[in-house]
Amino acid sequence: MAAKLRQYQINPDKLTAQNLSTQLVLVAPVSGIVTGVKTNVGAAVQPGTVVCEVTDLSQLHADLWIFEKDILKVKNGQRVSLSFPAEASKTYPATVYSMDKVLDPAKRAIRAHARLDAGIAKQQNFVNGAFLEAKIATMGGGEGNALPDAAVVREGEEDFIFILEKEGADGSFFKKIKVLKGGEAGGYVSVTPSEALAEGAKIVLKGAYYVSAQGAGVAVEE
Repeated sequence: MAAKLRQYQINPDKLTAQNLSTQLVLVAPVSGIVTGVKTNVGAAVQPGTVVCEVTDLSQLHADLWIFEKDILKVKNGQRVSLSFPAEASKTYPATVYSMDKVLDPAKRAIRAHARLDAGIAKQQNFVNGAFLEAKIATMGGGEGNALPDAAVVREGEEDFIFILEKEGADGSFFKKIKVLKGGEAGGYVSVTPSEALAEGAKIVLKGAYYVSAQGAGVAVEE
């Protein structure tokens, strides 16, 4: 009988006629909030019956769908910037910590799991199951060179930037430098010049297509 009482979270050593109760306290194995009730008041339940669902929001993470063509670009440890459609300008940092090994046949994608940085989930009023957008840093998180989209000109099958070589009374002269484009985000694009640029080189940030069309001797905004 004492063993059965302990299963109901009742200490038989402290049970007396004066502290009998018609209610039992159910102790959840995790802390969190109740997100679903599976029974009704007065209903009989058997051992193993699900009474409610408890969600631990302190361990909240993002599930990201990675399309098949991009799987090899994503790996554990990469940094992620998360945002919600209702407030797209505000981002939350996270890190990829796990990736599924089975491809979803309908989506042709796998799930990657990103954990929010410490303390963020507790500070924000996040909702379990909400839709979000993610940008994954696929270049290893290192620093790189980036320019506004308007600074890079496409000519045929190659991309170029222009740097100011000389300016004076007879006009401004520019040099065309071939670049290799990388990732693009937020109006900027990463570039790798085909040759080293001089320290302090002035790059045409606006009007690059105008310079490309007109050639040297054209003054543009730098």
